[in-house]
Amino acid sequence: MRYRSFCWPMRAAYAGHCFTRSGQSTRSGQSTRSGQNDRMETRWHGHSSAGFGVRRPLRYLAHRLDLDENQMRRMATVLNQLKTEREQAVLDEKRTVAGLAGIMAEGTPTLDECREVLTGRTKATAQLNEETAKSIVAICDLLDDEQRTEFVDLMLVGDFTL
Repeated sequence: MRYRSFCWPMRAAYAGHCFTRSGQSTRSGQSTRSGQNDRMETRWHGHSSAGFGVRRPLRYLAHRLDLDENQMRRMATVLNQLKTEREQAVLDEKRTVAGLAGIMAEGTPTLDECREVLTGRTKATAQLNEETAKSIVAICDLLDDEQRTEFVDLMLVGDFTL
């Protein structure tokens, strides 16, 4: 019986239902109460992801900026390099946390030991900032003026982030 109660919200979500914070199910497009704008959230798809791959942002930019084949290849290279650098920064962050946990497990750490472990985080942030700056320069080089204006608008609205 428990399995059936667990599956019901999933079936409802895929049938076009949304769930409000109070747990009431409504059809998408219908308001929950007349006269009020309640924020509708789905249970599984209401969160956003920080990381991204190359294909979806590339397709999105190719569509919005009307990129030609050469521009798409160059943009894919830039986005792939930026993605790799972000993944490396995440790994460096995990190493830093593990290092801090290791020196705390050994006993009371000194300030110098903590600083030494935290230098990895500082280096990773500096490398990510450098790669982001290189990406911005490369993107500006490959876009024409009209495409650059559209790209800036996408960044300011929040539809695309670097």
